[in-house]
Amino acid sequence: MTALGIAGSVAYLFFLNWLVNGKWGALRAPDVKLNELGDFLAGAFGPLAIWWLVLGYFQQGRELKINSDALLLQLQELENSVQQQGRLVGITQDQYTLDTKVFDANQAAAKLAADNRTRQAQPVFKFKSDGYDRMPDNRKHIHKLRVTNIGHACSDLTIYTDSLFIPHSPENVDHLDRTQGFSMQFVIDHDEGETSEMTFTFVDGEQNLGSQKFTVDMQYTAVRVLSPKPDLTEY
Repeated sequence: MTALGIAGSVAYLFFLNWLVNGKWGALRAPDVKLNELGDFLAGAFGPLAIWWLVLGYFQQGRELKINSDALLLQLQELENSVQQQGRLVGITQDQYTLDTKVFDANQAAAKLAADNRTRQAQPVFKFKSDGYDRMPDNRKHIHKLRVTNIGHACSDLTIYTDSLFIPHSPENVDHLDRTQGFSMQFVIDHDEGETSEMTFTFVDGEQNLGSQKFTVDMQYTAVRVLSPKPDLTEY
């Protein structure tokens, strides 16, 4: 735009010189008044001033358009940045959700594994009737019960029961391996049924203290043991 202004100005000056046609000296004549000289200069160079004014207007419009385009570009970049940040936030949230699910799954798996280890470390007591005998007075029966460990080995087994548990049955077992067992005896009147609460405390395979409670229901010729599952089974 500046080059166009200069070229137009030079062309106009040549045109003005051609128009005056060598009469510049007349402007220095004594009879030429200053106001007449001013009018001439204003008329001669006024179009040149208008020319530069018009060029300035177009130049300003061009700069405004450039600035507007730059602002629009910045606005578009800002919008793209906001969208990208939104996508990043969405990805972060998805990753957090996934990490949370993975963490919860790992926690659940760890708890399940721990529960399985604890369950596998527990002894499992199986009860089987080993017959019964009559006492000499013929009014009472001695029920014999065989207890076998079919689970994990345990130690420091202690047995708590009520008065039906006769003295010569074991009250504690130092160590009980898998498939090992011991016998217990209970005495009842043959005319009446009896119920006994029985608790086994022990140290399991993970060296944790555990306990299992059983209900022993004895009738004339049968013994039923309610195991902690609970599963009522008649032996």
